Amino acid sequence: MADPTTRATEKVFLASATAGAGGAIAAPFQFLMTGEDRLLVTAWSDDGTIDLAVHGRFLKRSGEIQPFVYVCRSAATVAGRNTPIDLGEGYLLNLALAIDGSAAIPWGRAYGRVNVVRGTQGPSIVLGSMIAGYVASGTLLAWPGSPIQYPWEGAGFLEWQSMPDNVAGLAPQATAGAIQRWQIIAVRTTLQAIGTFSTRKPFVAVRQAGFDFLRVYLPAFLVGGQTMLCQWSAGMGGAEAVSDTDVLGALPDPFWILPTQTVIVIAGQGLASDVFSDSRYLRRQYLSIP
Repeated sequence: MADPTTRATEKVFLASATAGAGGAIAAPFQFLMTGEDRLLVTAWSDDGTIDLAVHGRFLKRSGEIQPFVYVCRSAATVAGRNTPIDLGEGYLLNLALAIDGSAAIPWGRAYGRVNVVRGTQGPSIVLGSMIAGYVASGTLLAWPGSPIQYPWEGAGFLEWQSMPDNVAGLAPQATAGAIQRWQIIAVRTTLQAIGTFSTRKPFVAVRQAGFDFLRVYLPAFLVGGQTMLCQWSAGMGGAEAVSDTDVLGALPDPFWILPTQTVIVIAGQGLASDVFSDSRYLRRQYLSIP
């Protein structure tokens, strides 16, 4: 039997050219836009204050290459904020999407999408998705070049955050925003049990509308007058009591907090006078958007 690879033939498809004022202009990535087409930029950010900027070049029917830049506001809503951009008739040559301004914005806080849509009034249909992904300071997304990235992909925005504490009876807690989805990696707090009424078994909970969907207990009890460093960490095989005053518990991996849900640390049968301090959590944030 003959080797099938000997019959393989390579074919090259040449890009068409566009006649311009200076002659033929090769445009291998050109996107023809009629007067009925436009760009639609949708921007999201975790707090709705981050602006994006879309840059590009547009080849007019006359042959003139027109550079452009538009600032696009974001929103902390599921729908995001839309910015329509009318370019007229011609060919879209390239696009870039970046953070607008000089503020340092880490990767994972802002997400943008640039579509070409048909229809300048009322409902429109999507003709192509040119750019989609997270945008950060010092980087940009480009068409052609950057792959489409979905909101749940990538490394996320990793940071330590503090929880309110140092107030008797106030449980340390943090609530995800309207479009924030957190992966909790670690939680820690120092709990001082006041009084001798009962023992306490601290736990971390996922709470929404006053209901606990999940509780993760520490493998230790506190008694009145005792102070304990309470820690939980994801990716552990099990819980461990390092000492009577330093206890490490295992979190599910992954441990997700969905939009508007709360991660909360509870003393467990404690008293209102119990005091938490130095309460923090390590989270990886994604935007929960379509």
